[in-house]
Amino acid sequence: MTVARFSSYAALGAAYLSLFLSSQEVSYAQQQRSYSNSTNRTNETDRAAGNMVDAIFDNNAPGPLGARNPSRTRRPAPLTKRSKLQAKLVRNSNKADGTPPYALVDRYGGVLRYVEPVDRLDLKPYLGKVVGVKHDTGDILLASQLQLPNLSKTKTASDVQLAAFQEPIPAGSESGETLLEPTPADESDSQGMTGETYSYDGTFEGEPIYMGEEGIEFGGCPHCGQVGCDLQGGCGTGVWRPSRAYLRADYLLWWFDGMNTPPLVTTSDPQDGGVLPNPGQDDNQSTSILYGGTPILEDARSGFRIQIGSWVDDCATQAIEADYLFLGRLDETYSASGNDGVPVIARPFFDFFPVGGGPPQENAEEVSSDDLDGSVTVMSRSQFQGAGIGLRHNLCRCGTADCVGCGDCVGCGSLMDCCAGPIGCGSCCGAGCSDRRYVDFLFGFRWYQLREQLQVMEDLIVDVPPEGDIGDNGTQIIVMDRFNTENNFTGGELGFDWGIERNRWSMNILTKIGIGGTHQEVSINGSTQTIPPNTDPAPDPEVGGLLALSSNIGNYERDRFSMIPEVNFNLGYKLTPSLKLRAGYTLMYWTNVVRPGDQIDRQINSTLLPGVPAEDVEPIPLAPLFTFNETNLLIQGLNFGGEYSW
Repeated sequence: MTVARFSSYAALGAAYLSLFLSSQEVSYAQQQRSYSNSTNRTNETDRAAGNMVDAIFDNNAPGPLGARNPSRTRRPAPLTKRSKLQAKLVRNSNKADGTPPYALVDRYGGVLRYVEPVDRLDLKPYLGKVVGVKHDTGDILLASQLQLPNLSKTKTASDVQLAAFQEPIPAGSESGETLLEPTPADESDSQGMTGETYSYDGTFEGEPIYMGEEGIEFGGCPHCGQVGCDLQGGCGTGVWRPSRAYLRADYLLWWFDGMNTPPLVTTSDPQDGGVLPNPGQDDNQSTSILYGGTPILEDARSGFRIQIGSWVDDCATQAIEADYLFLGRLDETYSASGNDGVPVIARPFFDFFPVGGGPPQENAEEVSSDDLDGSVTVMSRSQFQGAGIGLRHNLCRCGTADCVGCGDCVGCGSLMDCCAGPIGCGSCCGAGCSDRRYVDFLFGFRWYQLREQLQVMEDLIVDVPPEGDIGDNGTQIIVMDRFNTENNFTGGELGFDWGIERNRWSMNILTKIGIGGTHQEVSINGSTQTIPPNTDPAPDPEVGGLLALSSNIGNYERDRFSMIPEVNFNLGYKLTPSLKLRAGYTLMYWTNVVRPGDQIDRQINSTLLPGVPAEDVEPIPLAPLFTFNETNLLIQGLNFGGEYSW
């Protein structure tokens, strides 16, 4: 009985020993195959043998795989070594400077490394693919230093995989359970020289890569072909460096149409008294105009314009922009004075109803004469500013190898030469670089403001007047006329921006039109202050000057339809991939604006002048009268500045 039991134990032990030796042989063969492929993997046969031994000698051995918790899965172990540098492999079309024929570029198209090919390793199938760098040795790498992606869609026994892949699901396991086993990363440096293909199934560190049927897409852009929009940056070389935001600043040197004014200051021989010749009569021939009668405020004015914008999508098809423009105040001053009528200075007007009667005729108010010592000062000023906010929509963008239609992000398709290097706007200077073109549609809100003023001031001193005339000797008389205008345009704005770039140079033409309304405001004020000698405090001024009297003094406003077409022409030169110098020309035309000089009515009922005795006042006809007189404004000038993108 004991002998039979021992015999059974011996038979069972021999069976176990035979099974163990068999599993060792299989394991050894599998290990040799793994070593020959430079990988170390755990074989399914090894696990089956181990489970059988555990089931015999260990009472706490786990049950069948089918009895496991179905929710438990084994996660793949991370690679033990991962390439720290991954980039897209492109062809270098600018090899005239002696750089290698291939390059690695980042998602913005900037060159990270150049790649020199080696024998028995063809890089053409990997153009446009994301590759890794096993050992980064500097600016120029050998092709054997790259970790190349697996081009086959199905894995074969000859493929050398550096990333873990899924094991077959053992029989009895529930559907959907995934078993992944870690595989150490390949650390061999010599295999690239033997013609073997490295496969890299990792992703860029940082932002995720979205895998679609057409390949890798950065930021989920659907219109970029086999690579992402941010990575491509458009077709062609060295031009379209994508950026999320941009800032433009310009110094402005602009000119405006001059302001029309009537004759404001005259001189003449004493007998003519500064009075202008009457129409159709041969009189007052010695009178000449000192100031007015021709446009004023024609000098250049300086200012600045600043614009900031940001693309709201990865494909750079939609952007939001805001800008502000300011032209510093332009001032113009004219002054003339005289003593005892040397020289004769006067302010001309057309006397529609002369004091004491008589037909309407030219007349003048004395500033410097035999009875008065005085001066007259004409001051004018103008200030312009504007702002806007809007959207920019890319209609189309074309490079050397591909053109896409409205709304599409630029894609290079399968012709990777269109994205060849050197990439980066600041470094593409050779003949291999080609031009690019784009058309953007602009729409938004626009506001412009024009504020202007024209003021005439007289400062007179009575000097030995005839008795009973102007006033006592030494009396000071201050006369002021002031005309203010303000125009505020608000409305929508539509436009197109067409641009072309080649190497570091760029050119764009921006055309747009603002359609809306102009709110016109006119303010007229006048006063006369008479200060007798030795009077303290000075008396209050009377209402009315010379051109601004009780008949037209007041505040007036109305709204008018307006359009503002605008054309901008700019040339640019890139100093760096992010910094561009700009110079250009701007032309604008603002319809239906009011300006101070146009609001002056020269026809005056002189009985309404301050100081006229009440018995001589004739309130009818009322003159001067106010009437809105509008004009169109031409604005043009030069722009010098820069653009910074990031």
